[in-house]
Amino acid sequence: VTLDGVERDLTDDDLVITDGQEPIALAGVMGGLSTEIDNNTTTVLIESAMFNSSHIRRTARRLALRSESSLRNERGLNIATIDEAGAYAAQLMEDWAGGQAVKGRARVSHLDVKDKEVTTNLDYITSLLGMEISFEEVKESFKRLGFPVEGDANEFTVSVPTRRWDISIPADLVEEVARIYGYDKIPSRISPVQPVKIGLNDWQKFERQSHRTMEALGFDQVISYSLTSEKKLDVLQAQAHEAVALDFPMSDERRYMRTNLLTSLLDIAQYNLARKVKDVQ
Repeated sequence: VTLDGVERDLTDDDLVITDGQEPIALAGVMGGLSTEIDNNTTTVLIESAMFNSSHIRRTARRLALRSESSLRNERGLNIATIDEAGAYAAQLMEDWAGGQAVKGRARVSHLDVKDKEVTTNLDYITSLLGMEISFEEVKESFKRLGFPVEGDANEFTVSVPTRRWDISIPADLVEEVARIYGYDKIPSRISPVQPVKIGLNDWQKFERQSHRTMEALGFDQVISYSLTSEKKLDVLQAQAHEAVALDFPMSDERRYMRTNLLTSLLDIAQYNLARKVKDVQ
């Protein structure tokens, strides 16, 4: 039972915090009602942690439970300040609630808080940007971000601090250079394309000729809905097919994926005839 008083059915994929026997919180999403702080609470255990963002996202989505905690965990956290955040929470309880922090802490797992190193070169950056830019300008962009750079234009390594968990590959570095250097400085131009006449293959020739022939005979090409109603599923079925149903259809008339084209063509014919359009082919 979460803090909002709702009983949640959990699966093996949900991550929980327990007291050793029973779950007391839905990790990274919401605390449990049994451990809720009230006016009689005198002892508080502070947990400062991070969880796999995709794991939290799946649980929050399945339970339709969006919270401040789940939103933050889904977007990622700075692992270098997790301990600092827990200590700061304890300090606030001392300063504003008359609490007394107990010395020491228990650590369940260890996180590597070293800066991430990403290696690339100037040619790669200029090729993705589509413009020439000097190595000094690239270094200046990273300097403004607070990212140390080692190496030269042929190969250099950028140390990415943990607060930028969204940067992990060379393409991410290119995006940061473009953002800091200025998108407005990237020239706008259409890449030259050399036209090549390769002609049509056999199928394309047949398709084009058949279109022209059908049009000459007075036929119209139609594009119909791929969705239909339940009552039309079994109409004129050559063989049985299991239709795919939509979870959130626009209407009951568009709830199932059609299993044949003929019913759609009949719908179009009916639509036209009802509007006095009799020349329908």
